[in-house]
Amino acid sequence: MSEDHYFIAFPVPEKVHEPLIRVQQTYGTGEKFKNETDREDFHITLLFFGGWDNEKRERLWAELKAKIAEEPAFSLSLREVGFFGRPAEPRVLFGGLKYSKTLMAVQKKISGLAEKHGFPVESRPYTPHITLAKGYKADKPLKLQHLDSDLPGIEWNVDEVILYKIHPSRRPKYEKIDTITLVR
Repeated sequence: MSEDHYFIAFPVPEKVHEPLIRVQQTYGTGEKFKNETDREDFHITLLFFGGWDNEKRERLWAELKAKIAEEPAFSLSLREVGFFGRPAEPRVLFGGLKYSKTLMAVQKKISGLAEKHGFPVESRPYTPHITLAKGYKADKPLKLQHLDSDLPGIEWNVDEVILYKIHPSRRPKYEKIDTITLVR
């Protein structure tokens, strides 16, 4: 096992940051959650490696570079504010996306290749999202029902997949290690 942790994700462009930051401000995520996502760290996770063996991760990444680079670029758009866990004390507050058949197919392809390489794949259904904050810690329940849950339907082009390394004590936390460019 490696001490370093990695994940694969779609980056979120700067033009999408502003409505996500407004949600963080509206919900007071800096004060009410243990971890607020830095604007430079916004992303859509496709596969989390954790401390997976470096050799296995490198072999999988090499295969992904060959197979994911065949995928066409596509567009995504924001939809609504969502959460995982109890609404009053969410584990995760996130920006949700409009359904994308292409995104789901790319994630399934990555997950299938990871499983082929011996990586234990998540059993829960994949829910693509942009994490805004984790670990609700405030004394009073979060009042989601009083806040607008719609996000502006900003659309953007997705044309790369990134391998990130996690630096827990830094801000921003995520370092781009390598990129796979989709067919444009």
